[in-house]
Amino acid sequence: MSETSKQLLDTYGDYKVYLVDDLVVRNSSETAEEFGGFGSHYDFDFIPEREIWINQKATEIDRQCYIHHALAYARLMKAGTPWEKAYDTSLALEQKLRWQLSGDIYDETADGSDVAPEIRLHKYGEFFGEDVTVWIVNGEEVRNHYRTEFIEGGHGYVYPWIPKGEIWIEDQVQESERPYILMHEFVEMIYMQYKKADYGSAHGAAAKVEFAQRQKSYSKAEVFQLTKEVALEFLTKMDLKLHPKAPN
Repeated sequence: MSETSKQLLDTYGDYKVYLVDDLVVRNSSETAEEFGGFGSHYDFDFIPEREIWINQKATEIDRQCYIHHALAYARLMKAGTPWEKAYDTSLALEQKLRWQLSGDIYDETADGSDVAPEIRLHKYGEFFGEDVTVWIVNGEEVRNHYRTEFIEGGHGYVYPWIPKGEIWIEDQVQESERPYILMHEFVEMIYMQYKKADYGSAHGAAAKVEFAQRQKSYSKAEVFQLTKEVALEFLTKMDLKLHPKAPN
């Protein structure tokens, strides 16, 4: 990303925090396609050391939470803390800060039967062949209520607090990028539902499909024409391998 594409937000000790266009970042490479709301050099090699990048569309609460999470994680990693401990510590810090800033209650037992009314913003469309409804949701509220790490999108075969017949795309995803995020979530859902793939395999395969299709031009209407057969065909065309879920 060019220096002109970054906007300096603030400086915290040795670290500079920049606002970036996450769409530009994700389009730049297959590795960068995994960039979410924020990141540092310890998440992505392409982010310079002592820099933290924040999605420019992040809300004020998300922005503050991202900054403090990323600073804690980078400082712990630099000090040689094992990454699992560094991640868990910085995630706990973010969760506490979200509670302090929003006052929302984090519900780890939600099962999708009673979605908070402030979550769903508006219906985005439907995959009629699969009876799947897609909603644009308030990403900040999802992170406050259900899962701190939620980013871009998700579906009920990964997250128990999303009904099985729904895909959620967060409102901070730019309109022009929503078809590709939707494609990722639909393909991932189909792989998990019909191929019984574990999440890691399905996500990795869907990410490869998503990045390949980003090089083309897809409209919202074209993505909603996808079928499970087309989604499964991506597996063959790209020679993708899936691992089945372990039995319960």
